[in-house]
Amino acid sequence: MKKILAVNIDPIALNIISNFLMEQTTEFEILTADKIGELHEIAEKLKIDVALIDLVKPTIADAEILKFVGTSHPRLPMIVMSEFNTAEIESIIKSIATVRYFEKPVEYEQIAGKIFEEIKTGVGGAIQGISLASFLQMSEMERTSCTLTVKAGEKGEKTGQLFLIKGALVAAETGELKGDEAVYEILSWDSPIIEIEHARPDRTKEITTPLMNLLMEGVRRKDEKAGKKRGKKKVAIKDAKKAALDKEGAEEADIEKLELEKGPAPEVPEEKKKRKKKKKAEKAPPESPEYKEAIEKIEQLKSAGKISDASKILKQKKQVTRSVAILIAILFAVSMVYAWVYGLRPWFEKIKYEKLIANIAATQNAREKIDLLDEYIKARPHGHYTKQARDKRGELAKQLALEDFDQTIRKVSDLPIDDKFAKKARQLYEKYLKQYPESPYRSEIKKRIAGIPDILNDAEYRKLREIPKNDYSARIDAYNKYIKKYPDGKNTKNVREMLANLGEDLYWHIAKKKRECDRQKDWSGCITLCKYFEKYFSGHKRAGEVKKLEAVMEDQEAFKALSEEIKEKGEYSLEAKNLYLEFLKKHPSTSLRKTIEKNISTIERIEREKKEWDDTVHENKHF
Repeated sequence: MKKILAVNIDPIALNIISNFLMEQTTEFEILTADKIGELHEIAEKLKIDVALIDLVKPTIADAEILKFVGTSHPRLPMIVMSEFNTAEIESIIKSIATVRYFEKPVEYEQIAGKIFEEIKTGVGGAIQGISLASFLQMSEMERTSCTLTVKAGEKGEKTGQLFLIKGALVAAETGELKGDEAVYEILSWDSPIIEIEHARPDRTKEITTPLMNLLMEGVRRKDEKAGKKRGKKKVAIKDAKKAALDKEGAEEADIEKLELEKGPAPEVPEEKKKRKKKKKAEKAPPESPEYKEAIEKIEQLKSAGKISDASKILKQKKQVTRSVAILIAILFAVSMVYAWVYGLRPWFEKIKYEKLIANIAATQNAREKIDLLDEYIKARPHGHYTKQARDKRGELAKQLALEDFDQTIRKVSDLPIDDKFAKKARQLYEKYLKQYPESPYRSEIKKRIAGIPDILNDAEYRKLREIPKNDYSARIDAYNKYIKKYPDGKNTKNVREMLANLGEDLYWHIAKKKRECDRQKDWSGCITLCKYFEKYFSGHKRAGEVKKLEAVMEDQEAFKALSEEIKEKGEYSLEAKNLYLEFLKKHPSTSLRKTIEKNISTIERIEREKKEWDDTVHENKHF
């Protein structure tokens, strides 16, 4: 089952991509992560086949994280969807070998096709023609994480596995052998085929011996094995000689030939030695007349100078030989110096450098690794591997700067947003800048320092949304304070809209409440709400309407009091008329003017009719 890690992918988009992918295969599962910063840790702990990443407004830090993951997990393809803010970020991301970039807007079907292509291809392959020792050294230099399946023999009957994590050989097994012994056995195989598979980060660390020590011991054991095989061949030859000696009628020349070709013959028993001497004595020629004649001729040739005594010639050439010996000694000394400078010294340098790399691989702390490299560079400023050491130091320094950058960001994120936040955050950022004055994240840190007020702004903005909706007073007070504190803040426009919406809510609340007040003929509570609205929402679009509602309700409240007083004086009495006139004088713009004027007209009509009646009665008395 292939594992796909989806980082910061919108759920809807992920659903569409997975549906397209299921048209091609169902052998996959999707894991999700919210932040790109989690990518490295997940890839370390789980076997991920492909990572799908959505970068929204990518930063330099995001690009560097991708670069670091691409280096530490070179066999993890990363499909990145984004649109670049700057050319610098674009350059970094596109330079990462393991990144497959898609510029937004993207075709989800195309993304699914690329994922299928990656999980179908997978990571792996077989390498033949390179020594296993060389491959392990290169893997250590590159800090490669993988599992090697090594096969050897005519039919591949020898099989073993080597487990590498960040270039370090952590475990090995072949047959019943495990750990160091398994490594030595695998290293002894001739013409191995190396198959590369995904790393197994959960593999228990069984090997603590440095790689160089393992390789040297493996070579020694391999040579020892080869020596034993050669020894067996000699024994076989000796056995053949013995068989030839014991065999009746064996030719002496055959035995001598075996001795010349295969080394000294085994000891011959005493009886055989005696027979051998006897045969040689029998073969020695007798001092015949021909023999004596040959001796005399040799003596004559010596006298004539045709034959010379080797000892005399040796004495004559003694001086010449001494000079030649001195010359040879000088040449030998020169050759030794040459061998040291161009052979042994580089070899020793290589051994020391490989030991350094092994120590670095065994060290977990990045700063301690840099200290080891500094010590090496200081001791060998012009060494064969000093440049490589400096390059590696640069890589580690970048890695350390990235790790400390992430740690600084996490520390700031963990700070409580209070009155001390700005000071503490600035201290953490400035500490990083002081420690890494040449850091590639310097501009990002400065940007974050400048953005501290925005963080406080955002924090207070989030708090506004936490106030209960039915607590109008608290919301109004908090919104107005925020606007006063951040008149030009990035969230101020939203807060003004929130305040306006709150005014709209209050307006409809007043309108609803008025109906209740009209029914109960008690407008005091509604009038209080109107005054509250006028105080906090004087510039609101509903302010005029609220003002009118307030005036109407105030008139109704005043008219209610007037009506009660008129009721006591008499509804159509002259006092009632005077009270009405006095009310109109106090409330010239009252909405009840027509009603009051109508009531006054009624009173005047009644008074007029009464007067006419009284006059009529009075006249009738005189008749």
